[in-house]
Amino acid sequence: AQPRPDDTTLGRVCVPVGAVANWRGVTSGLNGTFKAVYRPMGGERDPLRAAPKGFYQCSVRDPATGAVADTFATPAEAARAYDETAVRIDGEEALLNFSTHRRGYVGQDMKEEDYPLVGEDGIRVLGVQPGVFSELALRLKYFAPQTDYIEIHLDRATCLPRMDSGLGKCDAYIRLLIGEYHFRSRVVRNSLDPEFKQSFRISGAPRGAPALQLVLQLFDWDRFDADDHMGNSIIELDVDLMSSHQLDRAFFVTKVAQGEAGTEELITNAHGERSAIHLRFEYFPYFSSDAGSSSNEEYEEYEEDRLENQKSSVTENAVTEIPDDKAEEI
Repeated sequence: AQPRPDDTTLGRVCVPVGAVANWRGVTSGLNGTFKAVYRPMGGERDPLRAAPKGFYQCSVRDPATGAVADTFATPAEAARAYDETAVRIDGEEALLNFSTHRRGYVGQDMKEEDYPLVGEDGIRVLGVQPGVFSELALRLKYFAPQTDYIEIHLDRATCLPRMDSGLGKCDAYIRLLIGEYHFRSRVVRNSLDPEFKQSFRISGAPRGAPALQLVLQLFDWDRFDADDHMGNSIIELDVDLMSSHQLDRAFFVTKVAQGEAGTEELITNAHGERSAIHLRFEYFPYFSSDAGSSSNEEYEEYEEDRLENQKSSVTENAVTEIPDDKAEEI
């Protein structure tokens, strides 16, 4: 739409679109390997903070041999090295590839970030509050050729047991392990029904391939002691089930029963209610462009079916209750 004559241009945003296709800080070399470089957060947001200067080559140390590696076989490995370096230098303020406390989306071939708003003279635009610059929050997704994508939407957890003494409740976070991807959610403080509202994006297996296994590890964060591992939930990510949204539901959390090796029991709160993690899934298949215009028709037909299945799934989940005997079986 064309702007009206009386509209005023506040500023513009320059987005480095090429960076969307990569993990944060990861570059590829000529020999097929990958490296990661971390640039510490500057003092622009907090002038009183003494931030390190320059760039850091990201590396990891093998705990078994002590050898240090700064080149990696896959971009995901380089991205993990980037995260370790970022946390070591900037702590919780760092923007990471596999975890974030400020963003709703993390993962492969996507980026969610605040970009500075600049005027025609190239100078950043000041907001209403003195000394605070204006920014525009954008979420960009890139669809690489011949790549299928899976988006895991972590909505919330419910009926968690009380883990903290005194007036505390539970400081929950979840680790998501799927193949080579190891994500970590934000920490939701002092809640027995934490809402995470985060999404994690990976490149998935095409139709017909064996189902991927997603392991959810539920933890209670502790400031001074080691975090408490509360339990796990394991899900088989079948492509057909994700496409039809049959996996959009709550998954109960289990732990190893005390004194019974190999036996698991459901986690419950003080009222006997089962602890659960609520998830939704979206599957985006790759459609080849070699088929000409028919690929566009195929994709449009798939999108219509996907949205229709999503609507029907939401309606069914809103009115369906799982009997106790069936819940135990699940």
